[in-house]
Amino acid sequence: MMKRRQERRGRRLAGIAVVVLAGAFAVPALAAAPAGGSARNARQALFKQVLADPGNVKLALAYARLAASTGDLEGAVSTLERLLIVAPDVAALDLELGTLYYQLGAYDVASSYFKAAAAAPDATPAIKAAAAGFTAAAAQGGNADRNMAALTFGARYQSNANSGAENPLIDLNGVPFLLSPAAMAGADANGFVSANLHLSDDLHDQGDRFDTDLSAYGALYAQQHDLNALAIEAKPGPVYNLKRFGIANSTLQVYGIFDGESLGGDPYYLAYGLGTALTTAIDPATESHLRLEYRQETFENSTSRPAVSDMDGARVRLSTDLRRQLNPTIALYGSIYGERKAAITADNADWEMGGAIGTTLSLAGPGSAANGPWSLDLSVGALQRNFDGPDPSISPEARRDTKGYVQGVLTVPMPRGWAAQAAVGYNRQFSTYSLYTFGDTSTSLALTKSF
Repeated sequence: MMKRRQERRGRRLAGIAVVVLAGAFAVPALAAAPAGGSARNARQALFKQVLADPGNVKLALAYARLAASTGDLEGAVSTLERLLIVAPDVAALDLELGTLYYQLGAYDVASSYFKAAAAAPDATPAIKAAAAGFTAAAAQGGNADRNMAALTFGARYQSNANSGAENPLIDLNGVPFLLSPAAMAGADANGFVSANLHLSDDLHDQGDRFDTDLSAYGALYAQQHDLNALAIEAKPGPVYNLKRFGIANSTLQVYGIFDGESLGGDPYYLAYGLGTALTTAIDPATESHLRLEYRQETFENSTSRPAVSDMDGARVRLSTDLRRQLNPTIALYGSIYGERKAAITADNADWEMGGAIGTTLSLAGPGSAANGPWSLDLSVGALQRNFDGPDPSISPEARRDTKGYVQGVLTVPMPRGWAAQAAVGYNRQFSTYSLYTFGDTSTSLALTKSF
């Protein structure tokens, strides 16, 4: 009993610390909330009742929910934290506090309250089920928002690394043309390294934070050195908790986009832009994202790519995805997107749409008891790309591409944050221009270190 009281005291102190920090930096929530005068009056009247009967759990919960509905999450938390002093071990109270801290982004504190709700003497089956679901969601949210880094080293083989044509004889405006060997499909292998960094800084304002995602990728090919690549991307921006506007379990991120890439040792691509992402936890097992991105792209001509600057222009992409954890073993996901690419010439401008579905399976394998379950990810996808105008050197008709892929990835966790990964995939593209009809089989092995 003494140990449990100490744990509860620790949770209470941690919770109060979050509230104090949030309140110190927050703009007063009622000033920002869209609540009308009737809501404020109802809240004031209910607050007087709470003061008159400070041990009444039902009154305190009603007041906290009303405060939260007007956007004052910290006020709701403070009310319930005070109630814990006179009404400990109440399942509904712990569950409500956990939910509020979850909305504030304080996932560790939220998880402790969800566990307390499930263990409380008066916990009903419904409360236990809700607490279990939110505990899993809080763990997932905590993992997503922590500062994290990953470094991957690997090797990859492709049967058609340069996406070259399969048939050496193509049609150019009705005239048969024999391609040079350099334009044909060419197998090759490469070594690659990638680095990913996620930084999340709590802004102490209604669960808001500032996230920065950095990624870098480099690849060196054994034979086709003009494919050697180096790419860097940065996406920094604030993430806003939408509970202040009455939208529960949702965040909105607004971020900048900065991209750069070189190919074959020459500058190839630069882009800058803006993006926004709406993330919604539909329930503890289901999460969706709606993302809109704009990029202004510039391509640099080089000896091996003398006309790529014709692709200069804006790119706008709208995408959405949904992931659901069916049970501890199986997760399903799907995504769709639409994209517009503008360019200087019509044969480089296009409309594109596509989608993918997949499943992630958690498997028991050697060492999984100590390092975590193995993971098998299976996915398929397809896209359609329609160009604005023809390439006059090839055909009077505009180009249309249809592409599909299938992929499997096995991840085996290892001690000390390491993981081994094996992937195999196949993609196939059909085009009205035979020059762009091709297939490619790829396999890769990699080691990843997570920090």
